[in-house]
Amino acid sequence: MHKRMMLLGILTVAVLMLVWQGALAATNFANGEATAVATPITRVHDPVVITGSQLSAFQGAPLADLVLYAYVAATWQAVPFQIDEVDADDNFVALEDGVLDGNDQLAFMPMDAGGWVSATTWVSDVTAVAYPRYAITVTNPLSPTEMGWVYLYRSPTLPRAATQYIAWDEAAQMVTAVSYTLRFDPQNFLGVADMTLNGTAVDVLDRQKLRATATIYVGPFPIGTQQINEESILDFLTEPVTITLPIVGPVRAVGGNVTQQFTLYGARADFAISIPVGRQDVPGVPNTSFTIDALRSSLDLLEPTATGMAPTTYYDSNTPAGVPVDGSPDAVPSTPLANWQQFDGALGGFVMLTDIGLDSGTVTNFYLDNGNFNADDTGDGRSFGDTGFAITDPDGILDIWQTIYFLRGSQGNQGTMVTAWAANPLTAVTGAQWFEGVEGPGTAVYLPLITIQVELGTEKITD
Repeated sequence: MHKRMMLLGILTVAVLMLVWQGALAATNFANGEATAVATPITRVHDPVVITGSQLSAFQGAPLADLVLYAYVAATWQAVPFQIDEVDADDNFVALEDGVLDGNDQLAFMPMDAGGWVSATTWVSDVTAVAYPRYAITVTNPLSPTEMGWVYLYRSPTLPRAATQYIAWDEAAQMVTAVSYTLRFDPQNFLGVADMTLNGTAVDVLDRQKLRATATIYVGPFPIGTQQINEESILDFLTEPVTITLPIVGPVRAVGGNVTQQFTLYGARADFAISIPVGRQDVPGVPNTSFTIDALRSSLDLLEPTATGMAPTTYYDSNTPAGVPVDGSPDAVPSTPLANWQQFDGALGGFVMLTDIGLDSGTVTNFYLDNGNFNADDTGDGRSFGDTGFAITDPDGILDIWQTIYFLRGSQGNQGTMVTAWAANPLTAVTGAQWFEGVEGPGTAVYLPLITIQVELGTEKITD
């Protein structure tokens, strides 16, 4: 037993020594100032999001005075960022009080992080050194050696970064991001109308499609059924479907209403939609109601050979080898429910992660690749990898959470990796620092830290 404990102690010291030596190897003590070069974080889709509660020393500070910097190649550089205000009901608002509150959110992208510097190395700004700053350590939990640092200063005189990763044109109902554009057409139908990938000007999407079967009632009596699609559903909606995004910054655009929420980044789009699917009144028709008996939502590509996407392959968690998207039917399982769905083509592609909440009903996968013209279809009347989900006998409130990751070039099956990204958000640790000679709780020096967790099972170490 003593030998086992001694051996574990030796192993622990050895691991700590390796970690310490690794930290020293990455650290430069030139001119008496310690710096460390960042190990680039390879996850460029996911943002880093920090709440105001993690920045307690800046509580009540004017948002216009806060600015983010990184130390890159021995130079301080402004980092694109934004601080979005959140009200007491946890809703994003364009303007609440203009100062940092505990539930407000700081967002930036991990690829803009730089190296680590000691607490004695600051930007050259008289106002900035009069206040504390926050050192923010960003780590990729899927690869903990990937680390970077940014520094949040308080100064109205420090310049801000000019880079924009996203733009929103409300009149055109179009978002333009680094890796994609999405356009909506709310006057004609519900859902995404156009999509381009990676700076190309070619629309690759026919449209987002909706199919539903409803039973119509007069009083308590059913009088027949009605087919509903993404166009005719507008007659049943009492809330306007025009998208409004009150918050548009360098990093993300955020907004929506009680039935739909959007958070759009440079290479990622998050959607949350809430739809009542139980019995409800028909707007403007007295004593008339309806129920939804079946529902389908899907994204349908345009013909890949016409858009330049060919060859295009469809993957999902049930179809890891993929099938070609070419207008010829394929055997893609409808069950079990897919964890992810992906298109991979010559112009790039995207992975969709979908989570569905429903009081009752049966959810299955939907996939249709059939280039024959169908007069009863919408859009171009054909289906090229039309993919999504279908629900039968739904009831209550249907909640749909969907995240789309946009990828560059043809990369093959990326679904498992993207699923891991979503399940393991980037981590951020904040630490307040004060400039040397400025009165404060104390000057702290932060060294790069690599945490190694060793789990001991039931195996024995014999004497």
